[in-house]
Amino acid sequence: MTPPSRWRLSSFQEDFPVVDESHLLGVLSRAQLLRALADGSADARVRELMMRDVAVADVNEPIVQAMQRLDRSEPSAMPVLERGVLVGLLTPRRIGEIVMTRA
Repeated sequence: MTPPSRWRLSSFQEDFPVVDESHLLGVLSRAQLLRALADGSADARVRELMMRDVAVADVNEPIVQAMQRLDRSEPSAMPVLERGVLVGLLTPRRIGEIVMTRA
């Protein structure tokens, strides 16, 4: 089995932030990555595949506001920034876990 095939089977992460020295450049989705592998574009550069214009959340933003934007955004994860530096990734799964622990 090739390394990308093993990765595809073993990873649960859907979206991958692309950073340069902690500064967000974009997000590469699992779907984009798998499509590139299936199309024979395994040599494509991340910068060619990633989404550059993605919604982001600020660490001080109310979670409800971020959730509403996350519902309408692509990819399905929202980078979280503090003073322009990536500090986390907000996902529907993570929000569900937070809601469940507080219920």
